[in-house]
Amino acid sequence: MKQKTHFTKLFQVWGILLILGIALSITIVDITTSLHSFKIQSEEIRTNYIASQKQTIKQEGIRVVEY
Repeated sequence: MKQKTHFTKLFQVWGILLILGIALSITIVDITTSLHSFKIQSEEIRTNYIASQKQTIKQEGIRVVEY
């Protein structure tokens, strides 16, 4: 009977560790994916902003020359 109780406790501990490991893995994958997506989006926004500013400066230069 004592051996059965030990096996049950061992099974519970390994089950909890497995669930925690899976949860941790899912969390790490989610954070990594979100960070990668954030970097791509921020680079795209930065590129678009710089292009917009260049266009604005170009238009202002043309307007000044025409003036």
